[in-house]
Amino acid sequence: MARLEAYKIRFSILVINWTIYIRFFGYGISHYPFLLYPHLTLYDSFTNEAMAISLIVVFIAGLGLLLPSLYLLLRLFLFNSEYVEGNSKRK
Repeated sequence: MARLEAYKIRFSILVINWTIYIRFFGYGISHYPFLLYPHLTLYDSFTNEAMAISLIVVFIAGLGLLLPSLYLLLRLFLFNSEYVEGNSKRK
């Protein structure tokens, strides 16, 4: 019976914590448009076109470097059972 009481207490503390989190974020979201009203507008938050294009190009270039290197690493260390077991062909 004591175990059931402990679970009830833990559950009630969990529920209280979640209500605090929900209230905190709800209050923040409700005041969001007025946080930096005179200094920051929705128009100012957009990225200009040149920067957006350069970000996309760099992201694609990064993927172009990352994916082949991950393939080579997986092929060497994960899919090469002889290397993993320590039986290399070079002596």
